Amino acid sequence: MWHAYVYMSIAGVAFTFMQPVRQALVANTVRRSDMANALALNAMTVTSMRLVGPLIGGILIATVGFKWNFTFEAGLYVGMMLLLLPMRTPYREAGGRHKASGWLNMVEGLRYVVKDRMMLRLNVLNFVRAASFGPLPLVLPVYTKEALDAGAGIGSLLLTVMGIGGLIATLIMASWGFFAKKGMVGLVTLMSGSACILMLGRSEWLWLTLPLLALMGFSQTHFIVSNQTLIQTVVPDSIRGRVSSVWQYEQGLTPLFVFLISLMAEWRGIGFALSTVGAISLLLGIFFLLRFEDHRTLD
Repeated sequence: MWHAYVYMSIAGVAFTFMQPVRQALVANTVRRSDMANALALNAMTVTSMRLVGPLIGGILIATVGFKWNFTFEAGLYVGMMLLLLPMRTPYREAGGRHKASGWLNMVEGLRYVVKDRMMLRLNVLNFVRAASFGPLPLVLPVYTKEALDAGAGIGSLLLTVMGIGGLIATLIMASWGFFAKKGMVGLVTLMSGSACILMLGRSEWLWLTLPLLALMGFSQTHFIVSNQTLIQTVVPDSIRGRVSSVWQYEQGLTPLFVFLISLMAEWRGIGFALSTVGAISLLLGIFFLLRFEDHRTLD
């Protein structure tokens, strides 16, 4: 068992380095006018793998055994390393960097986010999204059993439907762009996804749960891409990696949010927990929509 813990610990640490770098590389590889399209395609890797990944893993387990999943995964990482070697960053700004300790770098990134009010709001909204949307895939097994009285097969279907919603969103954004200014897109999709979670907590019917999860996946992907695009457009290149790292803090906080939702579910049931989280997130989205006009017009 300890091998699994070591593997996940190392993978988690590596993930915290990889994700901010990926965001920065996207911004440094394409023109600013193409950034939204590039980030949408980047998001498509997540949504598509949510559909294809379990299928590939299932085929490998059924044919050659589960241990080969790790061999296959390691091979993919090596392949990505080879693809990155010749990569160039033509839109990277020269100069403006200085050597400093990791601690000072972290403080500098946090200070920039806190001092810039628009950057602070974008990151706060992302944390709201992380607290409400992020835990959902991890609590779906409990929801499937408690609310729908169903098993693992239905649970897999729910995840697949949410992935389909996200994939449709990335195809739309990559092909035709956004339906409104990016600031408004982020607020509207935060509210629509929150409303889906609120209603999901009251649903006991599969026919209602499936479209709610599809819309949730659609909303979440729209929010992530619009929010990331705005941040990567505004932030100076000299501090881009540090600000991207602040944005990624929500990944580390997701287990905490899952724990809090689990406590509520233990106390009043998973339906109450999801409805409460969805309602709080929805109210915060409405507050930002009504309070900050400059955010609504941000593009």
